[in-house]
Amino acid sequence: MKVKIKQIAEAYHITRKGLHFYEEKGIVNPVRDENNSYMSLDIEDIYSIFRCRAYQKYGFSIKEISNIDKMYSLPEMREMLYSKYCTLQQEIQDKQRSADVILRQLENINLVGENYNKCSILRGVGLYYITFLPVGRGDTLHSLKIQDGDLERIKEWVNYVPNVASFKQYRGLSEDFSVTDDTVTDFGYCFAESDRELCPVRMDGRVSYLPPQTYVFSVVKGRYQAPDLETLFSHIREYFKENHLKLAGDPFSTMISSVFEDGCNQQYEAMWVPFAEFKKS
Repeated sequence: MKVKIKQIAEAYHITRKGLHFYEEKGIVNPVRDENNSYMSLDIEDIYSIFRCRAYQKYGFSIKEISNIDKMYSLPEMREMLYSKYCTLQQEIQDKQRSADVILRQLENINLVGENYNKCSILRGVGLYYITFLPVGRGDTLHSLKIQDGDLERIKEWVNYVPNVASFKQYRGLSEDFSVTDDTVTDFGYCFAESDRELCPVRMDGRVSYLPPQTYVFSVVKGRYQAPDLETLFSHIREYFKENHLKLAGDPFSTMISSVFEDGCNQQYEAMWVPFAEFKKS
């Protein structure tokens, strides 16, 4: 039984160009009529097209499909299918991780509307933080000298672990939040105590621990390249005064998002400021 190319193209919604491509790759072997140069396919070719289209939907490449046609044993077929199954499973995991990252970003952006320039009291969990880029004056801090390879793994890892965020830690602030030449900002990552075992780098001196504390929490906005620390802490400073609180450690912030607003790049950050109440005399 012979079927014309036109009929196959219409039945499988394939263009003539697509059929010619299958011919070039050896999927089909059409027969040309010597009288009118029309091409036709036999039943085996039709089955090959059906199978090829199905495998393409499953993610197989034309090259892989061509190799399938050359397999002569079930063990070969089993090995090939299992390998493809593992590949697809990994792709599914990668896509899910990407979706989780986007969902986290959406949740963080929702924080802006609820907390922008508002202060609330939160009890924080224990945190680990990895510092890899301290900047500012003063020599009290030094880089942890994380190897480039480890740093790249950390950057990839933080996209997948739910509680990890990039952070800035502000050291050297006085109790009235005044910024001096000794104020230093550290850049790095922080993650919850529960995610400790997921960190892919060695913990020997590279990761510091921040015990659970009570914080004043707020979402703030500042210039992306050159944040004005006085402005960032202005309303938090007022909240401390009104509620008779005092600074009890180094504040830190986690980045939510950066957008172009007011003619420049602005960065929204979730600010965590540890505090202690003044003792009444």
